[in-house]
Amino acid sequence: MNKGIIIGSSVLVPIAVIVYLVVGQTSNKSTGINQKQVQAPATAVTESTPPATPAQQETTINIAGTEYGFTPKSINLEAGKSVKIVYKNTGTLPHDLVISELGIRTKVIGGGKEDTITFTPDKSGTFTFFCSVGNHRQLGMEGSLRIGGE
Repeated sequence: MNKGIIIGSSVLVPIAVIVYLVVGQTSNKSTGINQKQVQAPATAVTESTPPATPAQQETTINIAGTEYGFTPKSINLEAGKSVKIVYKNTGTLPHDLVISELGIRTKVIGGGKEDTITFTPDKSGTFTFFCSVGNHRQLGMEGSLRIGGE
């Protein structure tokens, strides 16, 4: 029991100090917060991720899938640049998004749900993305992904 109290206190006390410092600094400053005053001490519980450099930035593509098609139907990307595809099923039936030549696939999701996949294309060319559920692809649920080139 004492061990639990000591562990809980060692986690809660630094958090309380950080909250006190952040709240105290914001109430004392009317024109903004000085970053150096808000930074947590080196023993903070959480870590922050460094800001992305231009080489690390990714392109976000939103794709909607419904019975039986995708919007947009055609996508152009750069090879070697990170891509995040946010796939939303705007239909009522379950759907997914697959780019088999690149080994990319979302989960099969129900209407109103979304799934996100992130990858860095390492091949140039034109590839087909499609829904692999039932005969949805044969019913026209496919699109074109062009990587690199003109």
